[in-house]
Amino acid sequence: MGVVGGARSPQPALTHQQLERKEGTTVRFKLVAATVVGILLTFLSVTSADAATNTVTIGSVTLVNRVMVEVPVTVVCDPFQADYGDVSVFVTQANGRQVATGSSYLESFPPEPLLLTCDGVTQNHFVLDVFPDSGSPPFHGGPAIASAGFSVTSFSGGSESGSTGYTSVTIRG
Repeated sequence: MGVVGGARSPQPALTHQQLERKEGTTVRFKLVAATVVGILLTFLSVTSADAATNTVTIGSVTLVNRVMVEVPVTVVCDPFQADYGDVSVFVTQANGRQVATGSSYLESFPPEPLLLTCDGVTQNHFVLDVFPDSGSPPFHGGPAIASAGFSVTSFSGGSESGSTGYTSVTIRG
């Protein structure tokens, strides 16, 4: 729209062909958008038959004698014939102007019995004792960040793993 002497001049009217082209573009855009949304929804709803359902959870973290924290971890892993397995946990906590850190690790290696039963059902329970790293301040009651994970490996090839990622926890005690 142009402005002439403070008054707006009227827009020229669209021809019949211009109007059809404009409406056709709008219809095509809506059709393409609907198709893309349909494809995305189909893609997101399809999962493969062998999709991993491994789960790792952290229970209530407890401070023991102001020296270490006990971190309960539960792992349920997909059916897998493993020869080797491990479970690990990491804890980080602010302590004044410092940061307390620590980790713990359990593993099994033949001829020891396998640490994890991976059948998609069994809840494998562990309690890992975490001491502060060398040079780290002690842990204390209060908020912290923890992560736990596991992995199992077959000597004939293949592996499974899972992790909680960084999880907010409260250290009790």
